Amino acid sequence: MIPYALNLKVNAFAHPIGLQSKTILMGSCFTEHVFKSLQTYQLNVELGPNGTVFNPLSLAKPFQMAIHAERYQSSDIISSQGLYFSKHHHGRYAHTHAATLLDQLQTDQTNFQASLEQTQHILVTFGSAYVYEHISDQCIYANCHKLPATEFKKYLLSIEQIVEAWEAIVLAVKAKYPRIQWVFTVSPVKHLRDGVHENNLSKSVLLLAIQALQNKQPQIVYFPAYELVNDDLRDYRFYANDGAHPSEQAIEYVLNTFKAAAFDEQTQAFMALMDKYLQMHQHKRLHAASAASLKLDQNLSELKQQLEQTYQVRL
Repeated sequence: MIPYALNLKVNAFAHPIGLQSKTILMGSCFTEHVFKSLQTYQLNVELGPNGTVFNPLSLAKPFQMAIHAERYQSSDIISSQGLYFSKHHHGRYAHTHAATLLDQLQTDQTNFQASLEQTQHILVTFGSAYVYEHISDQCIYANCHKLPATEFKKYLLSIEQIVEAWEAIVLAVKAKYPRIQWVFTVSPVKHLRDGVHENNLSKSVLLLAIQALQNKQPQIVYFPAYELVNDDLRDYRFYANDGAHPSEQAIEYVLNTFKAAAFDEQTQAFMALMDKYLQMHQHKRLHAASAASLKLDQNLSELKQQLEQTYQVRL
Protein backbone atom coordinates (compact mmCIF):
# COMPACT_ATOMS: atom_id res chain seq x y z
CA MET A 1 0.00 0.00 0.00
CA ILE A 2 1.32 3.43 -0.89
CA PRO A 3 1.27 5.39 2.42
CA TYR A 4 0.52 8.82 0.98
CA ALA A 5 -2.34 7.73 -1.30
CA LEU A 6 -5.87 8.73 -0.36
CA ASN A 7 -6.85 5.06 -0.57
CA LEU A 8 -9.97 5.63 -2.64
CA LYS A 9 -12.61 3.05 -1.74
CA VAL A 10 -13.56 0.85 -4.68
CA ASN A 11 -16.56 -1.41 -4.14
CA ALA A 12 -16.33 -5.10 -4.91
CA PHE A 13 -18.04 -6.13 -8.14
CA ALA A 14 -21.58 -7.47 -7.71
CA HIS A 15 -20.68 -10.22 -10.18
CA PRO A 16 -16.98 -10.92 -9.55
CA ILE A 17 -14.66 -12.66 -11.97
CA GLY A 18 -13.97 -16.29 -11.09
CA LEU A 19 -11.15 -18.69 -11.87
CA GLN A 20 -13.03 -20.20 -14.78
CA SER A 21 -14.47 -16.93 -16.10
CA LYS A 22 -13.57 -15.76 -19.58
CA THR A 23 -12.83 -12.05 -19.83
CA ILE A 24 -12.35 -9.92 -22.95
CA LEU A 25 -10.35 -6.72 -22.51
CA MET A 26 -10.31 -3.97 -25.10
CA GLY A 27 -9.47 -0.33 -25.49
CA SER A 28 -6.49 1.93 -24.92
CA CYS A 29 -2.92 0.88 -24.18
CA PHE A 30 -3.78 0.76 -20.47
CA THR A 31 -5.93 -2.29 -21.21
CA GLU A 32 -2.80 -4.17 -22.24
CA HIS A 33 -1.27 -3.62 -18.79
CA VAL A 34 -4.32 -5.28 -17.24
CA PHE A 35 -4.21 -8.08 -19.80
CA LYS A 36 -0.52 -8.86 -19.24
CA SER A 37 -1.00 -8.86 -15.49
CA LEU A 38 -3.91 -11.31 -15.65
CA GLN A 39 -2.01 -13.50 -18.11
CA THR A 40 0.62 -13.98 -15.42
CA TYR A 41 -2.00 -15.91 -13.44
CA GLN A 42 -2.94 -18.03 -16.47
CA LEU A 43 -6.49 -16.69 -16.29
CA ASN A 44 -8.85 -17.00 -19.26
CA VAL A 45 -8.34 -13.54 -20.75
CA GLU A 46 -8.37 -12.29 -24.33
CA LEU A 47 -7.66 -8.95 -26.01
CA GLY A 48 -10.17 -7.38 -28.38
CA PRO A 49 -9.77 -8.09 -32.10
CA ASN A 50 -8.81 -4.56 -33.20
CA GLY A 51 -5.76 -4.00 -31.01
CA THR A 52 -5.10 -0.80 -29.11
CA VAL A 53 -7.96 1.60 -29.86
CA PHE A 54 -8.64 4.86 -28.04
CA ASN A 55 -11.92 6.42 -29.12
CA PRO A 56 -15.31 4.94 -28.10
CA LEU A 57 -16.80 4.75 -31.61
CA SER A 58 -13.91 2.74 -33.05
CA LEU A 59 -14.05 0.52 -29.97
CA ALA A 60 -17.70 -0.10 -30.71
CA LYS A 61 -16.97 -1.37 -34.24
CA PRO A 62 -16.32 -5.10 -33.55
CA PHE A 63 -19.45 -5.31 -31.40
CA GLN A 64 -21.58 -3.62 -34.05
CA MET A 65 -20.22 -6.03 -36.66
CA ALA A 66 -20.92 -9.03 -34.43
CA ILE A 67 -24.47 -7.87 -33.69
CA HIS A 68 -25.31 -7.30 -37.36
CA ALA A 69 -23.24 -10.23 -38.70
CA GLU A 70 -21.19 -7.90 -40.90
CA ARG A 71 -17.93 -8.71 -42.67
CA TYR A 72 -14.95 -6.53 -43.46
CA GLN A 73 -14.83 -5.29 -47.04
CA SER A 74 -12.03 -4.06 -49.30
CA SER A 75 -13.31 -0.54 -48.60
CA ASP A 76 -12.12 -0.98 -44.99
CA ILE A 77 -8.50 -1.23 -46.20
CA ILE A 78 -6.24 1.73 -46.97
CA SER A 79 -2.72 2.07 -48.36
CA SER A 80 -0.01 4.05 -46.57
CA GLN A 81 3.79 3.99 -46.49
CA GLY A 82 3.88 1.01 -48.86
CA LEU A 83 1.65 -1.15 -46.64
CA TYR A 84 -2.04 -1.90 -46.29
CA PHE A 85 -3.86 -1.02 -43.07
CA SER A 86 -7.37 -1.17 -41.65
CA LYS A 87 -9.42 1.92 -40.90
CA HIS A 88 -10.70 0.23 -37.77
CA HIS A 89 -7.56 -1.37 -36.29
CA HIS A 90 -4.30 -0.51 -34.60
CA GLY A 91 -1.29 0.01 -36.86
CA ARG A 92 0.23 -3.36 -35.99
CA TYR A 93 -2.38 -4.87 -38.29
CA ALA A 94 -0.60 -4.35 -41.60
CA HIS A 95 0.45 -6.35 -44.62
CA THR A 96 1.99 -5.93 -48.03
CA HIS A 97 -1.06 -7.59 -49.62
CA ALA A 98 -4.53 -6.15 -49.08
CA ALA A 99 -6.30 -9.49 -49.57
CA THR A 100 -4.14 -11.18 -46.94
CA LEU A 101 -4.82 -8.40 -44.46
CA LEU A 102 -8.55 -8.56 -45.15
CA ASP A 103 -8.56 -12.31 -44.49
CA GLN A 104 -6.73 -11.77 -41.20
CA LEU A 105 -9.15 -9.08 -40.07
CA GLN A 106 -12.16 -11.22 -40.83
CA THR A 107 -10.67 -14.28 -39.14
CA ASP A 108 -10.01 -12.26 -35.99
CA GLN A 109 -13.54 -10.84 -36.08
CA THR A 110 -15.05 -14.31 -36.54
CA ASN A 111 -13.00 -15.61 -33.59
CA PHE A 112 -14.15 -12.64 -31.52
CA GLN A 113 -17.79 -13.41 -32.28
CA ALA A 114 -17.21 -17.03 -31.22
CA SER A 115 -15.51 -15.85 -28.01
CA LEU A 116 -18.61 -13.89 -27.01
CA GLU A 117 -20.39 -17.22 -26.65
CA GLN A 118 -18.01 -18.18 -23.82
CA THR A 119 -17.43 -14.79 -22.21
CA GLN A 120 -18.60 -13.72 -18.75
CA HIS A 121 -16.98 -10.26 -18.47
CA ILE A 122 -15.97 -7.52 -20.90
CA LEU A 123 -13.67 -4.72 -19.77
CA VAL A 124 -13.73 -1.63 -22.00
CA THR A 125 -11.23 1.20 -21.49
CA PHE A 126 -11.94 4.52 -23.18
CA GLY A 127 -8.80 6.53 -23.92
CA SER A 128 -9.87 9.67 -25.76
CA ALA A 129 -13.10 11.32 -26.87
CA TYR A 130 -11.34 12.90 -29.86
CA VAL A 131 -11.85 11.24 -33.23
CA TYR A 132 -10.28 11.65 -36.65
CA GLU A 133 -12.81 11.54 -39.47
CA HIS A 134 -11.44 11.08 -42.95
CA ILE A 135 -12.79 13.95 -45.01
CA SER A 136 -13.28 12.12 -48.30
CA ASP A 137 -14.98 8.94 -47.05
CA GLN A 138 -16.49 10.42 -43.85
CA CYS A 139 -15.25 7.45 -41.83
CA ILE A 140 -13.82 7.70 -38.33
CA TYR A 141 -10.43 5.99 -38.31
CA ALA A 142 -9.13 4.13 -35.27
CA ASN A 143 -5.62 5.05 -36.39
CA CYS A 144 -4.46 7.57 -38.99
CA HIS A 145 -1.60 5.30 -40.15
CA LYS A 146 0.62 8.31 -40.94
CA LEU A 147 -1.72 9.65 -43.58
CA PRO A 148 -1.48 13.45 -44.00
CA ALA A 149 -3.26 15.36 -41.26
CA THR A 150 -4.96 17.47 -43.93
CA GLU A 151 -7.01 14.41 -44.91
CA PHE A 152 -8.76 14.35 -41.53
CA LYS A 153 -11.20 16.39 -39.53
CA LYS A 154 -10.57 16.14 -35.79
CA TYR A 155 -13.36 16.77 -33.33
CA LEU A 156 -14.57 15.93 -29.83
CA LEU A 157 -17.37 13.39 -29.56
CA SER A 158 -20.45 14.40 -27.64
CA ILE A 159 -21.68 12.49 -24.61
CA GLU A 160 -24.84 11.65 -26.56
CA GLN A 161 -22.89 10.11 -29.47
CA ILE A 162 -21.00 7.79 -27.13
CA VAL A 163 -24.06 6.80 -25.12
CA GLU A 164 -26.16 6.16 -28.21
CA ALA A 165 -23.56 3.82 -29.71
CA TRP A 166 -22.82 1.90 -26.52
CA GLU A 167 -26.32 1.59 -25.12
CA ALA A 168 -27.36 -0.13 -28.35
CA ILE A 169 -24.41 -2.52 -27.96
CA VAL A 170 -25.07 -3.27 -24.29
CA LEU A 171 -28.76 -3.97 -24.98
CA ALA A 172 -28.03 -6.18 -28.01
CA VAL A 173 -25.34 -8.15 -26.17
CA LYS A 174 -27.60 -8.52 -23.14
CA ALA A 175 -30.35 -9.97 -25.34
CA LYS A 176 -28.04 -12.53 -26.98
CA TYR A 177 -25.52 -13.16 -24.20
CA PRO A 178 -27.35 -12.36 -20.93
CA ARG A 179 -24.53 -13.72 -18.71
CA ILE A 180 -22.03 -11.09 -19.92
CA GLN A 181 -21.14 -8.42 -17.35
CA TRP A 182 -19.82 -5.04 -18.51
CA VAL A 183 -17.01 -3.08 -16.89
CA PHE A 184 -16.08 0.36 -18.21
CA THR A 185 -13.11 2.49 -17.25
CA VAL A 186 -11.23 5.56 -18.46
CA SER A 187 -7.52 5.31 -19.11
CA PRO A 188 -5.27 7.43 -16.87
CA VAL A 189 -2.89 7.93 -19.80
CA LYS A 190 -2.85 11.63 -20.74
CA HIS A 191 -3.15 12.55 -24.43
CA LEU A 192 -0.93 15.59 -24.15
CA ARG A 193 -0.55 15.93 -27.91
CA ASP A 194 -4.12 17.19 -27.88
CA GLY A 195 -3.13 19.81 -25.29
CA VAL A 196 -3.56 19.80 -21.50
CA HIS A 197 -6.94 21.56 -21.52
CA GLU A 198 -8.13 19.45 -24.45
CA ASN A 199 -7.08 16.26 -22.67
CA ASN A 200 -9.10 17.29 -19.63
CA LEU A 201 -12.13 18.01 -21.81
CA SER A 202 -11.77 14.63 -23.47
CA LYS A 203 -11.54 12.72 -20.19
CA SER A 204 -14.52 14.67 -18.85
CA VAL A 205 -16.64 13.65 -21.83
CA LEU A 206 -15.67 10.00 -21.35
CA LEU A 207 -16.46 10.07 -17.64
CA LEU A 208 -19.81 11.74 -18.19
CA ALA A 209 -20.67 9.36 -21.03
CA ILE A 210 -20.05 6.30 -18.84
CA GLN A 211 -22.10 7.85 -16.04
CA ALA A 212 -24.96 8.53 -18.46
CA LEU A 213 -24.67 4.97 -19.76
CA GLN A 214 -24.83 3.63 -16.19
CA ASN A 215 -27.94 5.71 -15.55
CA LYS A 216 -29.60 3.96 -18.48
CA GLN A 217 -28.11 0.51 -17.77
CA PRO A 218 -27.46 0.26 -13.99
CA GLN A 219 -25.88 -3.20 -14.30
CA ILE A 220 -22.79 -1.62 -15.85
CA VAL A 221 -19.78 -1.41 -13.51
CA TYR A 222 -17.41 1.55 -13.54
CA PHE A 223 -13.86 0.96 -12.36
CA PRO A 224 -12.05 4.23 -11.49
CA ALA A 225 -8.61 3.68 -13.06
CA TYR A 226 -8.46 7.35 -14.04
CA GLU A 227 -9.30 8.56 -10.53
CA LEU A 228 -6.88 6.15 -8.84
CA VAL A 229 -3.94 7.74 -10.66
CA ASN A 230 -5.05 11.36 -10.91
CA ASP A 231 -6.89 11.80 -7.61
CA ASP A 232 -5.85 8.97 -5.31
CA LEU A 233 -2.11 9.11 -6.04
CA ARG A 234 -2.39 12.76 -7.21
CA ASP A 235 1.31 13.32 -7.81
CA TYR A 236 3.48 13.67 -10.93
CA ARG A 237 5.98 11.24 -9.42
CA PHE A 238 3.51 8.53 -10.48
CA TYR A 239 3.93 9.37 -14.15
CA ALA A 240 6.76 8.31 -16.45
CA ASN A 241 9.28 10.79 -17.82
CA ASP A 242 6.92 11.77 -20.64
CA GLY A 243 4.42 13.09 -18.10
CA ALA A 244 1.63 11.19 -19.87
CA HIS A 245 1.93 7.50 -19.00
CA PRO A 246 1.53 6.20 -15.45
CA SER A 247 4.69 4.87 -13.83
CA GLU A 248 5.17 1.19 -13.06
CA GLN A 249 4.32 1.89 -9.41
CA ALA A 250 1.08 3.62 -10.39
CA ILE A 251 0.12 0.80 -12.74
CA GLU A 252 0.78 -1.75 -10.00
CA TYR A 253 -1.37 0.27 -7.59
CA VAL A 254 -4.29 0.35 -10.04
CA LEU A 255 -3.91 -3.34 -10.87
CA ASN A 256 -3.88 -4.35 -7.22
CA THR A 257 -7.02 -2.28 -6.62
CA PHE A 258 -8.67 -3.88 -9.65
CA LYS A 259 -7.81 -7.39 -8.49
CA ALA A 260 -9.22 -6.71 -5.01
CA ALA A 261 -12.51 -5.40 -6.45
CA ALA A 262 -13.03 -7.53 -9.54
CA PHE A 263 -12.29 -11.11 -8.43
CA ASP A 264 -14.04 -13.52 -6.10
CA GLU A 265 -12.39 -14.81 -2.91
CA GLN A 266 -11.20 -18.07 -4.45
CA THR A 267 -9.47 -16.27 -7.31
CA GLN A 268 -7.88 -13.74 -4.98
CA ALA A 269 -6.53 -16.57 -2.80
CA PHE A 270 -5.11 -18.20 -5.92
CA MET A 271 -3.52 -14.92 -7.04
CA ALA A 272 -1.89 -14.46 -3.63
CA LEU A 273 -0.34 -17.92 -3.86
CA MET A 274 0.81 -17.27 -7.43
CA ASP A 275 2.39 -13.98 -6.37
CA LYS A 276 4.25 -15.78 -3.60
CA TYR A 277 5.38 -18.51 -5.99
CA LEU A 278 6.59 -16.04 -8.63
CA GLN A 279 8.48 -13.95 -6.06
CA MET A 280 10.20 -17.06 -4.71
CA HIS A 281 10.94 -18.31 -8.22
CA GLN A 282 12.58 -15.01 -9.17
CA HIS A 283 14.71 -14.87 -6.01
CA LYS A 284 18.42 -14.84 -6.87
CA ARG A 285 20.52 -17.49 -5.17
CA LEU A 286 24.08 -16.49 -4.36
CA HIS A 287 25.03 -20.01 -3.29
CA ALA A 288 22.89 -22.76 -4.81
CA ALA A 289 24.16 -25.44 -2.40
CA SER A 290 23.61 -23.41 0.78
CA ALA A 291 21.06 -24.46 3.40
CA ALA A 292 18.99 -21.35 2.67
CA SER A 293 18.87 -22.10 -1.07
CA LEU A 294 17.96 -25.74 -0.49
CA LYS A 295 15.18 -24.68 1.89
CA LEU A 296 13.91 -22.18 -0.71
CA ASP A 297 13.87 -24.91 -3.37
CA GLN A 298 11.90 -27.18 -1.06
CA ASN A 299 9.34 -24.48 -0.27
CA LEU A 300 9.08 -23.60 -3.95
CA SER A 301 8.47 -27.25 -4.87
CA GLU A 302 5.74 -27.57 -2.22
CA LEU A 303 4.05 -24.37 -3.33
CA LYS A 304 4.20 -25.46 -6.98
CA GLN A 305 2.57 -28.77 -6.09
CA GLN A 306 -0.16 -26.98 -4.14
CA LEU A 307 -0.94 -24.64 -7.03
CA GLU A 308 -0.96 -27.39 -9.65
CA GLN A 309 -3.12 -29.77 -7.60
CA THR A 310 -5.56 -27.21 -6.21
CA TYR A 311 -5.92 -24.86 -9.17
CA GLN A 312 -4.87 -27.02 -12.15
CA VAL A 313 -2.25 -24.58 -13.40
CA ARG A 314 0.95 -25.64 -15.18
CA LEU A 315 4.15 -24.19 -13.75
